[in-house]
Amino acid sequence: MFKHTGERPFNCTQCDSTFTHSTDLKWHIKSHTGERPFSCTQCDSTFINSSRLKQHIRIHSGQRPFGCTQCDSNFTTAYNLERHRLTHTGERPFSCTQCDFTFINSSRLKRHMFTHTGERPFSCKECGYACARKYELKQHLRKH
Repeated sequence: MFKHTGERPFNCTQCDSTFTHSTDLKWHIKSHTGERPFSCTQCDSTFINSSRLKQHIRIHSGQRPFGCTQCDSNFTTAYNLERHRLTHTGERPFSCTQCDFTFINSSRLKRHMFTHTGERPFSCKECGYACARKYELKQHLRKH
């Protein structure tokens, strides 16, 4: 119901994230606690829930059950397929309120907003280096 209205009544008390479903909030909270009880038997990856583990296992198996009807692309998740479909329509439904940039999903908009706020949510526990993007932190960690 909330998905159709855009209402996101479930709020994280530790950050500004909001959710349409209480279960999504519950999973999100694990990102703050570090709890990741589901482990892949083929690599060292761990996950906050069994559905994320199931999606991950498709990487190892090569299974890509979600196919695009407009091209030959296939995806491991329905979400990735939906995001891909926007490349065919050109739709970019998420707009920045500070500038004219538009995005295909809310996570890209959220990441973009760091350029306006100066927020750097990813930090190195060893030296305190902080950055706006997860991959930047991964690159930095290779230096230690």
